[in-house]
Amino acid sequence: MPDFRCTDNIAVTLAPHGWHLVPAELDRRSWRRLYIRVEHDRRVAHLHLMPAGNDRWQEQIDFRDALRANPALIADYADPVAKFGDTPRLVYGLIPSRGR
Repeated sequence: MPDFRCTDNIAVTLAPHGWHLVPAELDRRSWRRLYIRVEHDRRVAHLHLMPAGNDRWQEQIDFRDALRANPALIADYADPVAKFGDTPRLVYGLIPSRGR
C-alpha cells in the first residue's frame, strides 16, 4: 500500500470477508496496520499491512522464512503465543535479522 491514507478503504473492502481493522492505538505499532479475522470468538488469521518501502517489511519476511525453515522454532514461537497471546516483541528477538 502506498501509505496509511488508504487504510479505511482497505477495511471496507476486507470487512465482507470477515476481516477487522485493529485501531492503531490498540495495536501500538505505528509502522503497520493490523487486520484480524475472527471465527467462533477466536482470532484465526492476521494480516499486517505496511507502506511500500517500510524497513520492517524485510524483518517480517525474515521471520516468516525462519519459521518455515525450522520446525523447532515454530514450537518455540507457538508456546509463548499460546500462553500469553501475540507477543511479537518477545518472539521477534528469537530471530536474527540480516545485519540489522
